[in-house]
Amino acid sequence: MKRVLVLCLWLALCASTYAQKADVTVLLDSTSVNVENIGYYTSVHHQKFILNNSNRADLANIVIGMNQNTELAKFEYVMTDLSGRVLRSVKKSELQRFEYSQELATDFYRLMAEVTPPSYPVVITRTEKIVRNGNVLDYPYFFPQKGYGITVQKAVYQIEWPEDKVTVRHKGMNIATKPSVWQVGNKKRLRYALEGMQPVARMPYALDMDERMPFVMFAPEEIRSHGSTGSMDSWTSFGSWQYGLAKDRQLLPESHLNKIRALVADCHTERAKIARLYDFLGQNTRYVAVELGIGGYQPEAAHTVMQMGFGDCKGLSNYMHSMLKAIGIESRLAAIGTDEPNLIPGFANANQLDHMILAVLLEQGKDTLWMECTNPKLPAGYVHNHISGHDALMLEADGGRIVKLPEYADSLNLRHSWISVTLRSDASADVFVNEAFHCHRYAEAFALLGKKEQEQRTTVASWYKLPNTSFGAISVSDVSKPFEVPRLNTHLEGVCTKYVNLTGRRMFVPLCPLYKDFSPMVISDTLLSQHLPMKISHGYRDSAEIRIRIPEGCSVESLPAQIDVEDEFGSFHFRVTQESEGLLVSYALDMRRGVYKPASRQHLLEMQRKILKAYNARVVLVK
Repeated sequence: MKRVLVLCLWLALCASTYAQKADVTVLLDSTSVNVENIGYYTSVHHQKFILNNSNRADLANIVIGMNQNTELAKFEYVMTDLSGRVLRSVKKSELQRFEYSQELATDFYRLMAEVTPPSYPVVITRTEKIVRNGNVLDYPYFFPQKGYGITVQKAVYQIEWPEDKVTVRHKGMNIATKPSVWQVGNKKRLRYALEGMQPVARMPYALDMDERMPFVMFAPEEIRSHGSTGSMDSWTSFGSWQYGLAKDRQLLPESHLNKIRALVADCHTERAKIARLYDFLGQNTRYVAVELGIGGYQPEAAHTVMQMGFGDCKGLSNYMHSMLKAIGIESRLAAIGTDEPNLIPGFANANQLDHMILAVLLEQGKDTLWMECTNPKLPAGYVHNHISGHDALMLEADGGRIVKLPEYADSLNLRHSWISVTLRSDASADVFVNEAFHCHRYAEAFALLGKKEQEQRTTVASWYKLPNTSFGAISVSDVSKPFEVPRLNTHLEGVCTKYVNLTGRRMFVPLCPLYKDFSPMVISDTLLSQHLPMKISHGYRDSAEIRIRIPEGCSVESLPAQIDVEDEFGSFHFRVTQESEGLLVSYALDMRRGVYKPASRQHLLEMQRKILKAYNARVVLVK
């Protein structure tokens, strides 16, 4: 969860910005946490809210995350209309237990019930009491505004703990309100209270939800989990604890070590050896999450992964770590978050780290290769968009060290298209579409590799504006090389029975069969007028060369004007030129990652309208 705006600024903006009817009106959100010792607490969460419409009907459902250390001690749920007439109630005994997945070896599960309001608005009142006994790494957070379109009239959070037994840390984000703190007997009590929180609207290119909404995190300083002890007083100490969990779990049998050494014997560079072992990992293991007990934080021993042929991100990374160690290549395990790019300074916590990868150190640590071992089908060294630019906690003997993963240059996140259209005088056409996807755009197309040919054909064809078309040959190929820019190519052929519109002697020829679903942002003038920054999380480049061969006897009557747009956040260039056998259409769209001034949203909308005009442009041919 990220830090950008303080609550005083946020509330001031909300008061004028989001003067709209809320989907949800929270009358009261109250949480009370009573910590008895380092391993035991109870929490009571009470909510009363109005669902004004079906936009957030999901909030009527019941989903409670549980594990072996938690007990649902009390549960109440009542749905009424505005007059108080009961429409539905749910008892604790009606909740169904659902495991996360058969592919997960975990003690986490959910208690669930699906509840569909018969009409709107409805009032929902629910109370849950949770008892947590053992292995506590955090306490319930204060996060009263859990989504867009939610008004909160009043939210209260209270936690108390015995100072002689527990040190409770807290960190507020996007919140200027200070907590009340006082002593009650031998316990310290802390209380937050917020009122009048206006709904936040969903906006294109907005800051992330947890950059805009107030929340407070709570966690103990001391770690006692499944017999292991440590400290979370800093990221350094938290990393030291995790390093200790992984220490001495790299042992492999001598027979396997000999196999590994023989496997790379003909490799002449360190990178070649790493790539060879990465392929070996992919061919001999598969992913299965292991989160039983301390296994949620401790990697499975390397020899166990070797024997069983599976592991989770920690186990697979540790196994790769062990194999590299066997051939003298240094590496480090690194914990990382796949959701939030920045670890909160000064507040070490387990919730921000949900994944593990491997840092391979070359040239005595001067160069680092980042390895995603969970899915070795990805190219070796590919830093995908769920980890690129994110903070990682590298686990070392002297503690955790925060390092930032590299981010691909915006221009390398490229989707380039080569399209050939051969028109016939009867308005039909042969179409050949070739595309190349690089870096983060590679990730967009990666799922095609696991589909059957017909599924590939259907998926790729759905990207294009090619009605009345029967599609034939298709190919999808991953041409990536280890530690280079990843690339996936697609090729699709089609015969279109009506590519152009015929009106008398004239043919109206569409110029861009790409980007079927492109449309400018849908956003109200009220929202556009507000002073909210615009955020582009990942920059990219779209470019195309489209050659249209025109029938003999046809001439060009008119061409669309060229388009050139330049702004701090990006640019767009569009050209149509005549060649000996027809037309060449070329364009390039560049978007640059970053956070931009509020006026940029209006500028982007204007650019998108010009892009749509270019994508919909037609050339007029005369027979």
